[in-house]
Amino acid sequence: MKLATPKKALYAAVGAPVVTARRLGDKVSDLRSKLAKDARDEYTTWAAEGEKLVAQLTDRKMVEDLAARVDFDQFQEQVGKLRDQLEDMLKTWRSSFNPEKQTSTRIEVETPAPTPPTKTTTRKPAAKKAPAKTTARKPAAKKAPAKTTPRKPAAKAG
Repeated sequence: MKLATPKKALYAAVGAPVVTARRLGDKVSDLRSKLAKDARDEYTTWAAEGEKLVAQLTDRKMVEDLAARVDFDQFQEQVGKLRDQLEDMLKTWRSSFNPEKQTSTRIEVETPAPTPPTKTTTRKPAAKKAPAKTTARKPAAKKAPAKTTPRKPAAKAG
């Protein structure tokens, strides 16, 4: 076997990738055309199946049957009624929390004036002593004024 000349080896090194790319390109284009043909075939199969299904649905008039079963006008009427009820409920809820209307509907109740605290309520009771000769006053009821005796002024020590 005779070795190739260096010049021929150089040409082979340059031409090999070109030939390989061309062959690869041919194979890819063959594969692409085959896949495209297969895809077209699948697409037509899918389309035929879809036509059959749509034909079955329209033969049964399923859409018309559903429309006959469902009364859309009745639904719209019911939704309108529910909307009105919801709006009324919302109005009453808002009016119950509206502070302006609360003041106008508030019932004024008279409350008695606060009584000043007495000595017995603000202090602890004193140690056991002889009871004083003063009478304890009870809060006056809203009746006729009770008769009171004027207090005697305390005698000055002097």
